[in-house]
Amino acid sequence: MILWLFFPLLILASSMRPQPTVHEGNGGFSWHEALNWSVVLGMVLLPCSLTLAVYCLGKTPPESKAFKAQETAEPPRLITWFTGVVCVGVLANCTAILPSAGATAKAAGGSLSFSGYMVGAYSLGGLAGLAIFARISVNQLRSAYLLHAACMLLGNASYTYAGVVDNKVLLFAARVIVGLEGGCMYNTTMAIVHFARGTARTPNLIIYQLWLACGVTLGPPLNSASMKVSAMLGQERYADVGVNLAMSIWGAVLGLALLLLFPRRLSTEYPSLIQDSEESVQDDSTRTHTKGIAQQTDDDSKGSSPGSDGHDKAGSQEAGFTTALILIDTASSRMIQRLLWESGTVIVLADYYKWGTANAGLAIGAVGACNAAFQMIFACKIAGHVSDERILLILEMTQVIGVLLMFRPGNSDGPIWPVLFVLGSIIAYCSNQVWGGVSTSFCFKRAMPGTRFCQENLVILNQASLFIGIAFGSTAIRILMEHLHSQNILAACLLFGALHQRLMSCVVSSH
Repeated sequence: MILWLFFPLLILASSMRPQPTVHEGNGGFSWHEALNWSVVLGMVLLPCSLTLAVYCLGKTPPESKAFKAQETAEPPRLITWFTGVVCVGVLANCTAILPSAGATAKAAGGSLSFSGYMVGAYSLGGLAGLAIFARISVNQLRSAYLLHAACMLLGNASYTYAGVVDNKVLLFAARVIVGLEGGCMYNTTMAIVHFARGTARTPNLIIYQLWLACGVTLGPPLNSASMKVSAMLGQERYADVGVNLAMSIWGAVLGLALLLLFPRRLSTEYPSLIQDSEESVQDDSTRTHTKGIAQQTDDDSKGSSPGSDGHDKAGSQEAGFTTALILIDTASSRMIQRLLWESGTVIVLADYYKWGTANAGLAIGAVGACNAAFQMIFACKIAGHVSDERILLILEMTQVIGVLLMFRPGNSDGPIWPVLFVLGSIIAYCSNQVWGGVSTSFCFKRAMPGTRFCQENLVILNQASLFIGIAFGSTAIRILMEHLHSQNILAACLLFGALHQRLMSCVVSSH
């Protein structure tokens, strides 16, 4: 099965056409070219190495008994709505510059690949912000969301200024500042995982993926609207300025709403939910510790060797480590897929099919609307009624089918190809989004309370992996399409990711 991963690479190689390059200095390989191709290589090696590691470890733990014993409960509506607004805002900020990033980078003296780094710079801020936001407890959710709103306001205002003065360094730095708000995704995930219990967890995590999808696909249409307004005012070059100004206002309004409507501490508004959850965590830790003592006593009574208990602990740690690797792989790979598609689709529709960047952004928004409808139907009618493993298999196969429709054999002409590209995009993107919610739930159900692989640590790993996926996906595809001008390059990269997801599921199922 691992040979599957080489199939898209063969297609990619067959699509390559030599492009004239300008070398710096004495004609050697420049440092930025080395950096560019290191990013592309990393995008390929990361998922392959994680799959190999999971295969070699060979242990996947069952669902946590604590999870199975939980009574079904839904998150409070106030928390659900504010969490949704924060999630949409975070991901919209991440992708809001996609359609016009190339023009903005060019105006500042950068290249298409630099525009990819501008988009990916968000992840640097997100990883730094994660270290800050992870210290804020669920009880202080308002503080986390207010800090997110402040970063949103200041970061977008900084990018607006950098776009006006056309400074590459300031543009990159402003994107890092904007990205600091992304660390709040830890708190949004914890809010859902904390309050959605029992069989309600998977549907709520799928709704959570819906918010992320709405945010990711909202950014480009906002940029497109900004472009059209800028064109009406005769200032087309400042499309980024308009959309980032709008996101700054979003942050200000969100902060005001939080101050007026959201409780300072959730323990005062929902004391039973906070107390029940804390007691649940304590009980889980106590249960794990008591189980270890009981196991050791039982081993001693049977005359077992002193090393047997250590062996059991080592096996448990190995199973937890496997869960962590699966979570890192699923989170990073699905976000790589999404940003590959979004960042590459702007180029395919705007440049190859001559739709223009504004219409390309609107097309991404249309795919997002289809995805929102699909996720709502899935969460209400299917999630919780079919096993996670079966759902994952179906979604992985439909994603492959969608990606295959995105290929354009021999760069053929005709009106059918953009239609097939958009149709394949809808199928593949919807499948990937729902797959993300199910795979995340699959891993969180296998958290090991009282260990390094507890639920809180898995959430941190999940968010860090998402930022890594954003960085690789948004940057790598623009590097490739700057050198290899073909729609098939995007489709081949997406096929590689889709086949990898199927391969990882096969490896996990075999264990």
